Amino acid sequence: MDKCPVDDPRGMVWSYSRARSFEDCPYRWFLRYIKSPPEAPRDTFFASYGHFLHGLLDSWYKSPPEAKPDLRLAYLTRFREEVRGTPPSEKVFETYFKDGLSYVSGFKPFPFRPIGTEVEVRYTLDGLPMRGFLDFLGRGEDGSLALVDHKSRALRPRSRRAAPTKNDLELDAYFRQLYLYAPAVEQTFGEKPKTLCLNCFRTGSLITEPFDPSAFDRAKSWFFSCVDRASHERDFPPRPEWFKCNFLCEYAADCEYFNLIK
Repeated sequence: MDKCPVDDPRGMVWSYSRARSFEDCPYRWFLRYIKSPPEAPRDTFFASYGHFLHGLLDSWYKSPPEAKPDLRLAYLTRFREEVRGTPPSEKVFETYFKDGLSYVSGFKPFPFRPIGTEVEVRYTLDGLPMRGFLDFLGRGEDGSLALVDHKSRALRPRSRRAAPTKNDLELDAYFRQLYLYAPAVEQTFGEKPKTLCLNCFRTGSLITEPFDPSAFDRAKSWFFSCVDRASHERDFPPRPEWFKCNFLCEYAADCEYFNLIK
């Protein structure tokens, strides 16, 4: 390939998911954003499960107080229809189903006054066009902004140990998304969010951290590193991993490398 399709990064609308996708597997990124297979990507169990819970929470927050949906009833009646794809095992299916049911059965609203849910934002990050979706934006009792992202991952609060644990490193990766959305919030509301939260709905845990300017700088550094590497990539090498290819990648059916390792 003589010329990369994204030699000029400003010609592509970027997002956290685009950067994360390139970091996970450059060839998957190529299939999704450059080649664009003619057929719709396959449904995966984990992705459809997450979309299902996102949709339930979105509908609850957008409904007026007198017409809030019964989340438990909606979960039970719509789960089979909306959660598609093949889970890795019956045990995984059982765990995810029961965890989600427990969450909606004991659902408690966030301690923030809602401003918007599943809000599409288009903004710029140091000159690059960006797009994203804010799962939940609200205001705390002190009037400051709080940004929440829903996660199906069973994460725990930080360990506060001198050497970061595996969970701590995962939190860093997931909070990056919220930091990269902060400029969108600022460009719309004139201020960055003061509080960032991960709503781990499978465990019912709301992991809350204050906005950290140094973490914001690290998130931007990571993001622009991904953009730079994608812009200079010519071969888009695969990073085949059995679990990711089988259960996380929506383009496995279009991937020659996946067919080689099956």
